[in-house]
Amino acid sequence: MTTPVLFNSSRDGQRNLVNTFIKQPAVVQRRLLKMTDQQFLGDALLRTGPDALGGVVLYEESTPLYSGGGDAPVVAEYGRIPAARGRFGQPMAVRTVKRALAVEYSEEVRRRDNVGAVDTQLMQVKNTFVRTWENAFLSAILNNPRVNTLAATDYWDLSTSKIRYDIAEAKFVVEESDSDTVDGSGEDKFNFEPDTLVLSNRTATDFIESDDFNKLFVGSPAVRESLQYTGKAPKQAMGLDVVKSRRLPPQVAIVLQRKIIGGISDERPLGVGPTERDGRSEVYFQNVVRQSAIFIDQPKAACIITGVHS
Repeated sequence: MTTPVLFNSSRDGQRNLVNTFIKQPAVVQRRLLKMTDQQFLGDALLRTGPDALGGVVLYEESTPLYSGGGDAPVVAEYGRIPAARGRFGQPMAVRTVKRALAVEYSEEVRRRDNVGAVDTQLMQVKNTFVRTWENAFLSAILNNPRVNTLAATDYWDLSTSKIRYDIAEAKFVVEESDSDTVDGSGEDKFNFEPDTLVLSNRTATDFIESDDFNKLFVGSPAVRESLQYTGKAPKQAMGLDVVKSRRLPPQVAIVLQRKIIGGISDERPLGVGPTERDGRSEVYFQNVVRQSAIFIDQPKAACIITGVHS
């Protein structure tokens, strides 16, 4: 017969101690990585880039998807097959940026085994890293002058707005983007297929209140799926996956093709260093570091809709 294990206090059973965090920094790393799993917006929408050798990522911007010289020609028997004329985008380079914070444990925290103080710091460091890299990702798009832009017909919180029209137009702009490197005929399309709509929290609320969307449910058996009924922003809109960002300015929305617009290269992936001790201040600390580069190598795979909120 198996003897049941009884827990008589909060200290019984398996638990992490502050000494465990200090002596085994891998425990902190696993905990932090679990907390940040699928939290980075940039990692969700960008592809994994090339190695950042020497702290620099080399890439080519707006590389055309078609070889030069027009269509493949008809070749007669014994005729010489012409070589495809390869074309590449503008050579570019971006350096990695190291962003870091230290998690500290005082001697008092260690002696009192104040695990709550450690967990609070880990949560704060996690949130700060997520916010920091989200800002970096959005800045890379919003400050790139070669990303398509489109003005909204009106603010999306007004009854005169045409949200569905604006999104459809932004999708069209991305789909019709061409390299502009051949003859200006517009036949050298990138053939991008936008699949993601990035909204601020404010703009997501405008969706819920929008007559332009909710009128689609009037008189429909699916009336209980209306945004005003559910009180939730849609997971999809106009064939696009909707992603909310707390850091995106409410004045803009972004339509893009994820994993195509650009990438992120880690010279040093998010990690936690060994435990060190400052004897004079009686503080233990572990450095949390991520050193990465964000690059936008296909800027026309996105369209920024401006003027969506006042």
